[in-house]
Amino acid sequence: MLYTPILLKRYNCRRILPKEWYFKELLPMTLGNKVSAKSERVREKVCLHELSLLLACLKKTEFDNQQCTAEVKNFNDCFVRERQSMLQLKQAVKEGLLIPNAQRLTFAQVNKLLAQWPHPGAKTTRSRVRPPWMSYADPMASHKTFRIKQKLAKCMRVNRPVPQWYRMKTGNRIRYNAKRRHWRRTKLKL
Repeated sequence: MLYTPILLKRYNCRRILPKEWYFKELLPMTLGNKVSAKSERVREKVCLHELSLLLACLKKTEFDNQQCTAEVKNFNDCFVRERQSMLQLKQAVKEGLLIPNAQRLTFAQVNKLLAQWPHPGAKTTRSRVRPPWMSYADPMASHKTFRIKQKLAKCMRVNRPVPQWYRMKTGNRIRYNAKRRHWRRTKLKL
């Protein structure tokens, strides 16, 4: 029998025993049939070395272009070369061509490979699309903000702002509650 939790209860310190972690499988552990294009947005900087050499040469010669012709030519050649490679890559992505011996594949090429051998299992993503058997009258309870929106819809009828003449007639004061994000009507205390 372990007495440490009982003995250390009054000190409020961390437990000596390791915390037990339980794996909770939220989605099925299967390979997806497609990948997203988020990783393609971040690209490496091109011609940075040539640009730094050109700026160093210009600084050394007090920004005289005549003495840095070799560095300017190298930078322009690098820019043209990278532009051509980008155009080829865009064309390959549009056509979905698989380039042999490529070190990195684009998302479109990976999707094409995965489409050739699809996974027969269940859908691996949580979609917020209404299932075909669900009626449009039923609310989507699985939606993240459904409960909040439902509550706000009920409050909107009660707490909507009233016109100025109504306030003058009844003595109600209208205040905006920023925390709950709705208008509140209160009776003026005279």
